[in-house]
Amino acid sequence: MKYSFLILSLLACCAAVSNAGDLGNVAFIGDSITHGIGSGSYRFDFWKILTDNGTDHRFVGVNSGSLGSTGSGSYTGSLTYKGQTFNNVHSAGSSWRTYQTSGDYMNNGHKNGLGPSSLPSGGYINNWLGISDSRSYDKVPGGTLAQGQYLNGSGAVTNYTGKTMTGNDTPDTFFIMLGTNDMYSDGLLKNGYETTFNSLKNIVSAGRQANPNANFVILSMPSIASKSGTETGNVVTPEYNAYVQSRLGELQDASGNSSVSYADINKGITTSTGYLHTGMCLADKVHPNEQGNLIIAGNLAKAMDLEQRTAGLERKDAGKLASQVSLTSKTPTITTTSSSGSISSAVFSVNNSSAYSVSSSGTGLVFAKANGVTASSIYSAWNAGAQFTVSLSLKMAAQGDVNNYFTVWLGNAAAADGFLKVYEDRIEWGYTGSTVLYVADMTAEFNNLTIAYLDGSSGAAAGYYVWLGDQLIGEAKSTGGVSGKTNRLLLGAFTGGQSCYGELGFVSFDAQNAWAPAAIPEPASAVLGLAGCFVFCLRRRRTA
Repeated sequence: MKYSFLILSLLACCAAVSNAGDLGNVAFIGDSITHGIGSGSYRFDFWKILTDNGTDHRFVGVNSGSLGSTGSGSYTGSLTYKGQTFNNVHSAGSSWRTYQTSGDYMNNGHKNGLGPSSLPSGGYINNWLGISDSRSYDKVPGGTLAQGQYLNGSGAVTNYTGKTMTGNDTPDTFFIMLGTNDMYSDGLLKNGYETTFNSLKNIVSAGRQANPNANFVILSMPSIASKSGTETGNVVTPEYNAYVQSRLGELQDASGNSSVSYADINKGITTSTGYLHTGMCLADKVHPNEQGNLIIAGNLAKAMDLEQRTAGLERKDAGKLASQVSLTSKTPTITTTSSSGSISSAVFSVNNSSAYSVSSSGTGLVFAKANGVTASSIYSAWNAGAQFTVSLSLKMAAQGDVNNYFTVWLGNAAAADGFLKVYEDRIEWGYTGSTVLYVADMTAEFNNLTIAYLDGSSGAAAGYYVWLGDQLIGEAKSTGGVSGKTNRLLLGAFTGGQSCYGELGFVSFDAQNAWAPAAIPEPASAVLGLAGCFVFCLRRRRTA
């Protein structure tokens, strides 16, 4: 939808209530996607969201670190942000299954029927939470041991002596992302929905036994990219996720002291055919890359009604940026209010104005430039300073044309130029060798985009930051790869070798300051946002 500044301001006030939210002790439970491989983990990006918004939290777990690019060794990237260091602890690991984590040895239908030997110190959820020190499954196949015992590698039956999440480390909030290895590594696919869900239920029960007031967030099983042997992936993942949602009520606490919610983390990283977009994952086509982790973290925050990343910037409504652009004519005018309160006016320069027209509403520009036709755009030599911001509302037209995209080219002549491309089905960064930032149908409605250049003074790394709505989808991006440096803002069709069909509904900018967009709750929850925020603020803590 187009900007409605009164509504955005009211919703921003509502969402701001969630700043007071308290997650308490936070436990992440999952497999290698949660552990993190190569480009870190979505946990790191989620921590940045909590840091930006002052949400109280403390990470706890029985495992630590992230894996290197090969799935072994340690991740060596930076784990600092705004002068703080990420506490990289969790309860997740490579190849972990739901049934292993829950302590359910279910060999029926499982290819391997793995024991807990690959989990920390051979333990499982009951051990980690101090419920039991017995490293046991309900049934050990083979008959060599009594029920309730576990045989370790030396042949002796022993109790669990590893790390725990007990006492002051008892979790208040559980984030659980499991199922990928159950479905794909063990070949369960469509035959394992019930057994996997039952194991998930046992994990929740254990968490609630350790802390009757704990809250749980079930993260959807991530999509995987198309590759040999996983052709059913675009069916199994959404089917299993729908199955979990259909039975979510079974996980709820009748007393109301403990809640279970669901977070769809696949939005923005999955194609229309149901596969993980290859621009969002590592070469193995399973684990998210740095960009995929960024989007997953934003999706998780959105599902919890937490405010999104600010990159250390103050928030400002698009309608309050210093320069407001009128799109009522083919030569748009710019009205700028300086810090002193003085107002000046200017106009955009135009390129091939025959390829666009004023919209039927009289407040936007409709571009209709075919591939091969002279480039068509509006541009301003805006003399930007060290930091700057541009905000726009855009709806692409459905043409079924892979070359149909809208360009935002910007810079301040000192920093490398930025180059954003909005296609019919995705958003990319860069003129050549571009990076996919977000995957979505950009033709369904108007989408609000904000691009800010930061010089590093806010505590976040220098570079371009991109928001879709209020969700950060591009972090510290470098050159767009056109001329190296430019001092202008250009909107529309950059070259004759692109199509450009879509409607530009709104433009504003601040050529001297960087701002984060105002917080915007999801449309479906906007009316209930305030109540949801209060519920979040009043989340019960564990009992002594």
